[in-house]
Amino acid sequence: MTKKTTLLLIFILSATLCFSQEKETVLEAPESWGSEIITFPMDFAPSIDFTGFEDIRFTPGWTDPYNRQFWTYSFVWYIDQIPPLTEQKLTDLMSTYYDG
Repeated sequence: MTKKTTLLLIFILSATLCFSQEKETVLEAPESWGSEIITFPMDFAPSIDFTGFEDIRFTPGWTDPYNRQFWTYSFVWYIDQIPPLTEQKLTDLMSTYYDG
């Protein structure tokens, strides 16, 4: 299994577990991690047309390019509808998410 496929499977599992959740976060991280909630549509990726929110946890060193935790974070999407999810759809969603 490739790294890309593994990441997509993790995303599918995370997304599947979070469909139709109330706006109660369950993503856990150490207290030293930062957190943020972003509602859909996201300013940086408005074409992702879900309704719901993203729950994010940031490592303490995520903004420091000299830290080994640089740009390390975790997120879960809590979305209100269940769209058909294929590997290609998830690839497209992640490209849109990271490229805007």
